[in-house]
Amino acid sequence: IAKVYEVINNESDGLLANTLANRYRYVLVDEFQDTDEMQWSILEKSFMSEYAWQNGNRIYLVGDPKQAIYRFRGGDLCTFLKVRKKFQKDSQRCSYEPMNCNYRSSREINEALNQFFRSDCKYPWFRTETVKDDKQVNNFSIYQEEEILYENVETGTKTGWLESSDRKNSIQLINISETKNKPAKFRKAYFEQIAIEITQLINTSPQYHDRDGALRSLSAGDICCLVRNKNEGSKLETFLKERGIPCAIYKKSNLFESLEALYVEQLLLLAANPQDHAARKRVMLSPVFNVDYGNHERLDTVQLDIEFEQCIIRWNQSFNRRLWGRMFAAMLNDSGLLERVAESPSMVSGMQQICEILHREALSQNMDGLTLIEYLRSLRFGDRKVAQEMDTFAVASEDSRVQILTMHTSKGLEFPVVFFAGGFTRGSNRNKHYMAHVIDESNSVSRCISIDESLKEAHAREDDLELRRLYYVAFTRAALRLVLPAFIAPNNKGEYKSFHGNLVLEKNIMPAMRQNWLNDKPSSHS
Repeated sequence: IAKVYEVINNESDGLLANTLANRYRYVLVDEFQDTDEMQWSILEKSFMSEYAWQNGNRIYLVGDPKQAIYRFRGGDLCTFLKVRKKFQKDSQRCSYEPMNCNYRSSREINEALNQFFRSDCKYPWFRTETVKDDKQVNNFSIYQEEEILYENVETGTKTGWLESSDRKNSIQLINISETKNKPAKFRKAYFEQIAIEITQLINTSPQYHDRDGALRSLSAGDICCLVRNKNEGSKLETFLKERGIPCAIYKKSNLFESLEALYVEQLLLLAANPQDHAARKRVMLSPVFNVDYGNHERLDTVQLDIEFEQCIIRWNQSFNRRLWGRMFAAMLNDSGLLERVAESPSMVSGMQQICEILHREALSQNMDGLTLIEYLRSLRFGDRKVAQEMDTFAVASEDSRVQILTMHTSKGLEFPVVFFAGGFTRGSNRNKHYMAHVIDESNSVSRCISIDESLKEAHAREDDLELRRLYYVAFTRAALRLVLPAFIAPNNKGEYKSFHGNLVLEKNIMPAMRQNWLNDKPSSHS
């Protein structure tokens, strides 16, 4: 990206920008709120120039500033806000269309979240602190963020609980009070309550209508627990498994270090050389075929049936002719693996994912069979690195286990029942550098990364705003029920007080909860 940016910004004839405009007539940028200034500069010069306008190019930007949660990866909300203003002002060439309909959540969830995130209250969720910050960094003034105005969202789905008692429980608060202001004790007590609630949901299997109106019964796979980081996820997974609750961490990393990758390699080695008796033995003994031949020392003398021999021959023919799609499909079908998806959903899903990645890479790099095997081995042993998205387990669609995932991973997903199960404490800035926005000499807003402590307060403010946006993403994953921790009780004046001043939640979620839910209780709240 940096190279393209450099060329496009330094070329006088616009050759690269115009070439891109000629190559791509229509451009759609999704999740635009995570774009940075460099990426936008490339898009603008290529697809919004006078040449592109005359050429008939069109660019569509889709984004939600409330979901800008990748600042640590370089996502820059200021870029989104600047471009949005440009689109709103340039009515001749640009149009701006707000999207205010929720096709995920039930009416009860939607109304409750409209009330929680509303802007017309004393302390709006997306408010920015008005702070007099006279500090400067390299003679640049520190920028103060714009407030994001929340607009009520309409319900556009048929999703809903069948029973009215369940509908009234769409927002569920679990009050944890007697933990003596200790975050670790609070987390353990809350996890205990999560386990109790999940067990009850699994045992009762309440019915609900999905977005198409079909009637379904809730299962463990319809439930997810959102955590802040992998460490919290591992602790919750251990906790739930100890209590007999089927659960799994959604999208585990290191896909190519898994046993599934080993099993795929064994299949490829057999396809490469059907006469290799050691390769046959390894495949026959692996969970892929799930066949018990008794004493494994007798496997060399076992007469394989004709059908199995024909399977290996088909694999070998596809292997030699580089018909990768046909070969991988035959391996998964002939082994009977796809028929056992209910028994081993994670293994089946993992092997399917690995086969899809290898198929794609073999085609794009024009690999032969032996090169493909070496490519897989290099991934397994870490000699070759792949993008994180490629080296991450995808969830098995038929996996009927409670899913545990980070709030960042949950973006774009939905679950009938969501437990907010992490983010109770704030991490430390171990790198000892600060990142915030400043106003440069041209009065433009730009991002600044520095070890200068003059940026410390601005860094903390931007961190807090992004944390609020992250919680917004987490809350809005729920289709039918959102379960949240609380530590609140009315005092003798009828006001709500806190038990846990040391938790991050007390600095953001609890004040909004007391203001917008407890003092003006929605019908979906329990």
